[in-house]
Amino acid sequence: MTGGSEAALFEGWQTRPGEPFEDKAGPFFHRELEDGSVVGGFRADRSHLNGIDIIHGGCILTLIDYTLFTLARRATQGGEAVTVSLTTEFVGSASLDDVVEAHAEVIKIGKSLIFARGLVQCRDRPLAMFSCTLKRIMVRHP
Repeated sequence: MTGGSEAALFEGWQTRPGEPFEDKAGPFFHRELEDGSVVGGFRADRSHLNGIDIIHGGCILTLIDYTLFTLARRATQGGEAVTVSLTTEFVGSASLDDVVEAHAEVIKIGKSLIFARGLVQCRDRPLAMFSCTLKRIMVRHP
């Protein structure tokens, strides 16, 4: 399901278009919370499923990545970052039409590194937990 149903479901959330892989893998949405954390989410359609009709682990990892970089941009006031490490433990599964959310928070911001962690959930059930290290970068545009 895409289009109108997503617009209603994720009303008040934002998107980050222009990221070629995420545009193809999504659509993903996010909202920034007052405490500085970020929630990313999507509703699973057939393109998000694997051969046994549950959401593909790679799709969950893409949601985590989307959410982490939204968090990093907020934490650095618009700066860019790349992944140094990402550890994920999958502890559950979700299926077609399920709404999946990744909740992420910054643990520490250093001069060049950002440490974050979070939890992926569906209907208040944990699907995955994650922690990561991101490196701030300067982007040079030709």
